[in-house]
Amino acid sequence: MSAATEARVAEWSFGRRLLVLGGLMLAIVLSALDQTIVSTALPTIASDLGSVQNLSWIVTAYLVTTTSSAALYGKLSDIYGRRLLFTVSVTVFVAGSALCALAGSIPAVNAYVNGLVQLALLRALQGIGAGGLWVLVLSILGDMFGPRKRSEYISYMLSGFGAALVVGPLVGGWLTEAFSWHWIFLINLPLGALALVLVWRYLDVPQETVDHPIDYLGALLLVAALTALILATSLAGGDYAWTSPTVLALFAVTAALAVAFVVREVRTPEPIFPIDLVTNRGVGVAMGLSFVIGLGQLVGVTYLPLYLQAVTGVSATSSGLLLLPLLGGMIVVSAVTGQLISRYGRLRVYPVLGTAIAAVGYYLFGTMTPETGFATVAAYMLVTGVGLGFINPVLSLSAQLAVDRTRIGVATTSVSVTRSLGSGVGVAVLGSVFATTLASRLQSELGPQATTYADAAQNVDAIHQLPAGVQSQVVSALSSSLTHTFLLTAPVLVAGFLLAWALPEPDLDEGGPRGPSSEAEERPDGAGAPTDD
Repeated sequence: MSAATEARVAEWSFGRRLLVLGGLMLAIVLSALDQTIVSTALPTIASDLGSVQNLSWIVTAYLVTTTSSAALYGKLSDIYGRRLLFTVSVTVFVAGSALCALAGSIPAVNAYVNGLVQLALLRALQGIGAGGLWVLVLSILGDMFGPRKRSEYISYMLSGFGAALVVGPLVGGWLTEAFSWHWIFLINLPLGALALVLVWRYLDVPQETVDHPIDYLGALLLVAALTALILATSLAGGDYAWTSPTVLALFAVTAALAVAFVVREVRTPEPIFPIDLVTNRGVGVAMGLSFVIGLGQLVGVTYLPLYLQAVTGVSATSSGLLLLPLLGGMIVVSAVTGQLISRYGRLRVYPVLGTAIAAVGYYLFGTMTPETGFATVAAYMLVTGVGLGFINPVLSLSAQLAVDRTRIGVATTSVSVTRSLGSGVGVAVLGSVFATTLASRLQSELGPQATTYADAAQNVDAIHQLPAGVQSQVVSALSSSLTHTFLLTAPVLVAGFLLAWALPEPDLDEGGPRGPSSEAEERPDGAGAPTDD
């Protein structure tokens, strides 16, 4: 942390610091809520807008623009400043949310564009804003605090993110039932406005910016490559087979654009994403681990509710609470890990320990059967959540400590983007494996009748309405297919365990000797620091 920033933050009162962190936390909550709150309302949205054909594009469009824009926010914030880019990100997100709430209700537009297509396009706009939320919050924390204190506050943000993931489906279901699906977007407006006011009013820290021209061609190639990759993995195994000409063409375009991007970044003096970051051990290893954790976290969030509802028979009305052992374990351990890093100054031990525990958790998921009780499944979820919680606070911090202060934004971006790719690409691949395995297991259980019940096998309500004999066979096939998917996730986390050993162990006190102002910053309650008038 620069001396100027250290002195400025140390002068803040505890109240001011709390207001700034509250604004940043609201941005994180918005990011998390929008990942889960919309999924609850999708069936109602499809029914209201009169089409299910393009339903998947509501999710895909948001994923494409979120990941692509996230790749740019870090570099732009290094050039123009965090507060300006934070304002742009939140403003675009809030504007997109307001427009999403209007989808399908403007007659002049409805005459030309289907309501669901409108929503998909507006979700893409919303995603452009959402891409900067997580990246910019972590980058701002990098400007505000030294390494030890930063790890503590990153863990707080992760706790807020995890809590919002738990609350999101409950809030989404309540708003949809009590009011209408439009309110799942309208709720973002007051939260986003408050986050903007708090950060713009109270965040005033010097930032070392670099005034260089933007690599527009590199940015275009990067966004295009990420878009093609996400589209390929989103469409494959669902709308199109993995070997279909459409999917193969998208993968070929991805490869060509990726090569062009690397060539461009190597040759240009001011790259949008410096390729040397990948060879920097602190950044490169954090990126690899981030991909692994993105996959490991989303596989559980995606497939465990299906297992619990269809196999163990837990009610879907409390679906937001079903993952509480997983997410709760992750939230608590993330907070504790941040405190431990701040106190003892060690990094590598936590991802090493975390990947090992998470791998064990997924192996335990792979041993489940229809006879496994919910209490046992909850214990397995807790093990997995504890493992993931050890890893989350470390990765962005490792990347930030591996670069100079003028590249904190782009280093943070690299970790966030690879996490998104791990979530999207990894889960798409495993989702295809799950679908293929399920088709094979249904064939073994039901023989010629397998095709008749193929669609029902992934619909909880439809499963519960099947004849008793068929239902038990379908549940058996579904259970074994899901546990097979969980087992395949375990080796990915084992690979993460091996990779974690390569994470460097930085000196968290390398920013220089601690003076009085630094001591004041390190006090959690701000005691000893001068207060604002």
